[in-house]
Amino acid sequence: MTRQRPPRRHRIYRSLVDDSSRWDDFCLRPGDIVVSTAYKCGSTWTQSLCALLVFQSETWPAPLATLSSWVDRRGESVQTMLARYEAQDHRRLIKTHTPLDGLPYDEHVSYVVCGRDPRDAFLSMLDHGQNLKEEALQTLVREAGLDGLPPLPRDPDEFFALWLTRGTEEWTCEGFPFGPFFHQFNSFWAYRHLHNVFFLHYADMLNDLRAEMQRLAHFLQVPLDETTCARLVDAASIEHFRHNASQYAPDTHLDNWKRDRDFFRKARCGEWKEVFSAEILSLYERVSGELLAPELKEWLEHGRQSGHGANAT
Repeated sequence: MTRQRPPRRHRIYRSLVDDSSRWDDFCLRPGDIVVSTAYKCGSTWTQSLCALLVFQSETWPAPLATLSSWVDRRGESVQTMLARYEAQDHRRLIKTHTPLDGLPYDEHVSYVVCGRDPRDAFLSMLDHGQNLKEEALQTLVREAGLDGLPPLPRDPDEFFALWLTRGTEEWTCEGFPFGPFFHQFNSFWAYRHLHNVFFLHYADMLNDLRAEMQRLAHFLQVPLDETTCARLVDAASIEHFRHNASQYAPDTHLDNWKRDRDFFRKARCGEWKEVFSAEILSLYERVSGELLAPELKEWLEHGRQSGHGANAT
């Protein structure tokens, strides 16, 4: 049997919001935890679970936005972001939306992926855009070197069709204008056998948060007794995040949001059934069937209850 080569960073991803070349001078440390999700797939929730486990407490050295900054995000200087991470002397929690082929790989670093039904994630991204301040959007446009935003459909069906059929890079064919989605999960799925790659799913966390926290603690090799687990699970609820939005919402240090609390407004679970037409859902089935292995498609749509997926037990 031919041994698979380890992951290798060989691509740069750029979109309106992010630029993965910001990883060029980032130095990983043994023990680092890299949380890499596609957008609106539970990155904030996953980061928070990791922080709760690392610190064994609801009290952290800083709000999540600066404790676990988004490395790739435009709008803050690379030097400021790097200096913040370099100053941390605890086990670091690092946020990214970059696929694995655009990330530095280290076998001594933990990579945590969180999945979500693509249809839910897309609708959640539309909500996300509604909560973004106009001045924050214009900063992103300027830093991306654009004259303005590309024209985007207002109709959800039309926008979803565009997202499904147009890429943001020459090697991707979906995800416009936010960045690759299916490709994000494909890049990690190919290495799901590695000891330092771990998969969570949004639906599983909704269904049994305690079990998912225990699985994550085992992967991160963090001791977790029953009393501590119960306390941390309470602190990891969406309702707790909503009531403490300034502590948990991303990018609050950049003053991005009209309301921090609205970042946790709703989960959009299954609402796609009432939003998209049968024709567009048929397009989704065709595209996702072409771009995803059957097991990965099932896992993205249903989580561990599908019986598929890495780390399924």
